[in-house]
Amino acid sequence: MDDETPESELARLLREQSKMREDEVFIGQSPAERAEYEVKADRIHELESDLVEPVNRGLRNLALYAKYRRRAFSV
Repeated sequence: MDDETPESELARLLREQSKMREDEVFIGQSPAERAEYEVKADRIHELESDLVEPVNRGLRNLALYAKYRRRAFSV
């Protein structure tokens, strides 16, 4: 994923973490999965800190999450 922009990496990580949270509710998390989740959370925080528009960060995350949820549940 070398050609990934910070914004696309952030969107991907948010999708992956959303999936991990859903899985945790239904099947739990192993210590390794929890560690992976924490690494991704740290990277998300780092990416958000580096983005140029920090004021819009919350709105962007909400929009990305809503877009993912619409895609995940539209069959």
